[in-house]
Amino acid sequence: MHAISKLKLGTLLAVATALCLLVATAAAMDVTGTVRVSDDYVARARRTAPASHAYYWEEWNGFLDPRPDSVDLSREIAVVLIGNAPEPPDHNVTIEWRGGGLMPSTIVVRPGTILAIENHDDVIHELSAAGLTEVAAEATGSGSTRRTLALGRPGHYALADGLVPHATGHLHVVPNLVAVAKPTSGGAFTFTNIAAGQYVLKIFHGDREVTSRTVDVVEGHPLTVDPITLAASSS
Repeated sequence: MHAISKLKLGTLLAVATALCLLVATAAAMDVTGTVRVSDDYVARARRTAPASHAYYWEEWNGFLDPRPDSVDLSREIAVVLIGNAPEPPDHNVTIEWRGGGLMPSTIVVRPGTILAIENHDDVIHELSAAGLTEVAAEATGSGSTRRTLALGRPGHYALADGLVPHATGHLHVVPNLVAVAKPTSGGAFTFTNIAAGQYVLKIFHGDREVTSRTVDVVEGHPLTVDPITLAASSS
């Protein structure tokens, strides 16, 4: 008799848990938008970049005209939501060495994140972060090898590669971070399963936060944010 009662209780608890998860999922909304960059923003961003060009396509080499200055949105821009919503259970973030640089090169995480670094290049990289002992210089071999780090202290940290000087990046450890979206090459971004509430949408580029705005997520109403254009005057 007791075994049957326990079985019924277990079944009821399982059903209740499933219903709670279903309600929570139903209440969560997607937030979408687009980020663009103006010509003056690109010019300013490149003026403040390191003086030496890193790649052959950035300067005249006797064979190819240099490519116009641009901002690689999918690599350099991070769009985030800040708020008081419950933190997602997944504290694991993976970044990659790919194409001679970090992907993404602007990284935003919350305290307690486990950061994994995978090297898909054919060369060894040695990533370190100035002022952050958790990211001490250590080589990551070529061919999809992996290095894992635990991050704790909030702040901004410049990332450098001790073996490939032009390969740099920026790490932001931000409290109350709810979600991070990586834009496509065309600037479109999507946050999925965001609970109803008010958030601050922020955009990070390199070492700084370049813009922010308040967004209200209403239950039952997916949100499309007005297009965001980054201009020199707003950064």
